[in-house]
Amino acid sequence: GNPNGAYDTCVSVFRQLGEPIPSSVTREEAGAMVAETLSLYKEVYNEEEWIHKMLEDEKIRTITKIYNLFVDACFLCKHEHIMIYHMCRAAQLSLQNGACEYTPIALIHFAGYCVIMDENAESIW
Repeated sequence: GNPNGAYDTCVSVFRQLGEPIPSSVTREEAGAMVAETLSLYKEVYNEEEWIHKMLEDEKIRTITKIYNLFVDACFLCKHEHIMIYHMCRAAQLSLQNGACEYTPIALIHFAGYCVIMDENAESIW
């Protein structure tokens, strides 16, 4: 396929849904986003209610779904830092609003990055 076309389509859809999409993300911004997402995860981790709180807002569900696709497009055609930003944003939406069918892949993307980052001295930390 065409990853740049997929990326541009995702940006267009996000704009239509009112979701702000940065055109670029610095190493520092990506690092801050990871730290913010980890902090949010720690807040909800011990809250048993979180996993039972279902995300009902269809717009946020759609945005979370598209973020998951966006991460894949970013991996193929954009800089690592923008991919990290979008990966964190997908995880944050679920952590802030409740779980839905798109939550597992959002958290898997985020956890996968954290594992790689922990093993890689060249990470954004």
